[in-house]
Amino acid sequence: METPETLPLLRSFLERAGLSEEEALRLLTEAAQRREQVMDRARKVVAAIEAIGDERFTIEALRRNPEAMRMIEEGAAVGEVYRKCFLRPFDSPAQEHSANLGLGAWGGALTPEEIERISQYVSATGNRYEPD
Repeated sequence: METPETLPLLRSFLERAGLSEEEALRLLTEAAQRREQVMDRARKVVAAIEAIGDERFTIEALRRNPEAMRMIEEGAAVGEVYRKCFLRPFDSPAQEHSANLGLGAWGGALTPEEIERISQYVSATGNRYEPD
């Protein structure tokens, strides 16, 4: 909200910055658009984390993991971050029996090494893994 005190301050700022009113408006518009893009990405990340539903993969856990945060900031898919930074570190030597990584029904058990190999394939190609 404009007050009698803000107009002189704003004009003084524009003069010191060497900006016209049009340039300042363009910069403010771009900043507001960028902010909305960042907020939209944040909402999508939160929704994807909630959809994954792994209690080890939370916003707090993401904040504590610098590599995962860097990947998210650089635009990596949330599923890729989950597989790379949260799934693998917690895999136990026991075999997996679930439909990880879009495999569908798998007639056998998957070792952590197989899960990692398939994860790398899915991340690199974007394709669904089809067992032989």
